[in-house]
Order: sequence, then C-alpha cells, then structure tokens
Amino acid sequence: MTAGRRPGCADFTSVVDRSMVRNTRHRVAIHEWFEEAATASPRERAAVHESGEASGAYFGAATPTEEIGGSDATASGRAPKAMIGYVTRRTVAIVPIMIGVSVLVFLMLHLIPGDVAEIMAARSQAGGGPEAVAKMRHELGLDVAVHVQYLRFAGKALRGDFGRSYYTNRPVLTSVVEMLPYTIRLALAAMLITAVGGVGLGLLSAVYHETWVDRLAMLVSLGGLSIPIFWSGLLLILLFAVTLRWLPITGGEEWQRLVLPAVALGYDGAAFVARLTRSSMLEVLRQDYITTARAKGLRAAAVILRHGFRNGLLPLVTLAGLQFGRLLGGAVVAEAVFARPGVGRLVIDAILFKDYLLVQGVVLFVALTYAVINLAVDVLYAWIDPRIRYT
Repeated sequence: MTAGRRPGCADFTSVVDRSMVRNTRHRVAIHEWFEEAATASPRERAAVHESGEASGAYFGAATPTEEIGGSDATASGRAPKAMIGYVTRRTVAIVPIMIGVSVLVFLMLHLIPGDVAEIMAARSQAGGGPEAVAKMRHELGLDVAVHVQYLRFAGKALRGDFGRSYYTNRPVLTSVVEMLPYTIRLALAAMLITAVGGVGLGLLSAVYHETWVDRLAMLVSLGGLSIPIFWSGLLLILLFAVTLRWLPITGGEEWQRLVLPAVALGYDGAAFVARLTRSSMLEVLRQDYITTARAKGLRAAAVILRHGFRNGLLPLVTLAGLQFGRLLGGAVVAEAVFARPGVGRLVIDAILFKDYLLVQGVVLFVALTYAVINLAVDVLYAWIDPRIRYT
C-alpha cells in the first residue's frame, strides 16, 4: 500500500484473502496430522514418542495441542475425577426432585373428588354404611391427617416398600415390575421409529433444502405435531386392522401387535426430531470446514454423515433423552387405545379406582427414569464431543 493513500476495497480484499489462505493452511495441516496419526501403527507411534519428536511434531506436522499452547496430560488426568464429581452431584440432586414429585402427586390425588374408603366399603360384604366406611378408612390408614399419611408413605418408600394396592392387595412394586417389560418394549420400538424416521426426514430436508423434498418432509412432520396420539392410533386401527386386516389391534405378546402402537407413538416424536435435525444440519452445512471437505473432493455422503451429522448430533441427543421420557408418558395413551398391558394401562385403572398408592408408585418410577435418562444424556455429551469438560 502506497504511503499517504487511504486503503481501498482492493487492498481490504487482498488482506482478507491472505487471512483466509492462512486459516485454510492451518486447518489442512491439522487435518493431515490427524490422518497420519490415525493410519500409523502403534509401533511407529511409540517410536516417535520415545524419540521425543512427539513433543514438537508428529509425523512432520505440528501438533494442535502444542499450537494451542497446552498439554492434554493434566486435563486427561482431571477428566475422570471431574466426571465422577459431576455424576455424584447430579445423582444427589435427584433426591429433592423425587421428594417434590411425591408431594405433588400425593396432594393432587387427595384433591380428586370421591372417597376410596366409600368405594371399597360399597364393594365389600359389609355394605356402604357409615360404620363400614369408617372401618375401611381405618384399615387403609386414611383416618389420620394428610401430612401423617405422606410421612408414613415416604418412610416406607425409603425402605423400598411402596405399599399394597387398595384393590388387588398386591405390592405396588410387584405390579409395576410385572407390567414394565411391556411398556419398555413399546417405548424402545417407538424410539426406534422416532430416531430413524425423524433423522431421515431431517437429513433429506436439509440436503434438499427449499425443494419439493424439503416441503414434503416438513409436511409429514407437521402431521406428527398436529395429530394427537389417540387420533393417529384410531386411524391406524381403521386402515391396517379393520380395512386391510394386515395387523392385529390388541394384545401385547407377539411383535405384530406392537407395530401399530409403536408407529402411533413414534410418529409423534419423529416430528420433533425431524425439525430439529433439519435446523441443526442447515447450520452445520454452512460452516467453512464443510466447504473445505467438499473442495477436497470427498463424496457427498461422507461430507454429510461423517463431517456434518456428527457435529450436529448434540441437540439431537438432548432431544432423544427428552423424547424417551416423553414416550413413557405417551405410552399411557397408546396402551389405552390399543388395549395393551403395561404401566400406562396400570396407572389409568389406578386413577379410575382412586388407588393412591399404585398411582404414586408408577409416577415416582417414571420420574426417576426420566431423571436417570437426562443424567445419561449429559454424560454422553463428553463422549460425543471431547471438547466438553465437566467441572
């Protein structure tokens, strides 16, 4: 630039071009370093490390760690301890959550109109007279104050005793454990449909952005957002069970009886996953390293799946954890529509008969499952993205 002359547009463009060239060379050097390190044999890595070359260069390229100005040895030593501390704090934080959930459920059930003692006394041989109702209330422990009832329940729950069902007279924990495999089977099948369908629609919509494929995929996902589970379940029953007679409607043993409720439940979650995948991938595909990968001549599938999809995976992992907990709640509706056995059907019957202890046991189990899944998702972050460190 000539002295005394103000910088013009051409000078500014040349400066930007030189800066882009330097950044591109830096990224290419790092990429080559990782490729050489990945293809080297363990004997070659050990020889380089013992000769001292690894401290400054690795296979002829400067290590990214040294250019940043730090060493990973100390960080890798602190990582397990930090992770253990983080998991411990999160596990302890689950305790007040469970206490709050138990209190809210306990109070809500006692605010529902009706008296379970009157209902059970009317069903018994003693009849529904005042004396029979008072006796039944005493037997059920409902003749004391509400806070005393809760403290009794909480004390037994800490010992693993959630009481016995008012109607079946069976332990609550036994009833939940018996129905749990059916609900887990349904939730896993629905989660598979949610992941495959949602991610597939989202990727197609992002790759073919602003085309008819994009619009069709978003229209399909809009249906999942708009149609409630019970209505989509009824439509599936009408089409595949009544009209075409391809699949059975009710039951929970054979895999054929799992298809319709899993599709109804999974379609609802796939809509959220598809839209989040689309927005995440559109943001990732605009990044500079994607342009560099394409300029190197990599195949489109490698660019999208290997370089793009993994970097857009974190939001999907978060949503996947939330969706699995949501599927456990949605299983209540699906099991009711398709008359399937499971925890959802169990809690509906318990609510209808005002079986307090059974409802509390089911809700606490679902809340605990939800909290554990969220903790597992947070821990999974560090495995997907090594840059994430917990303190």
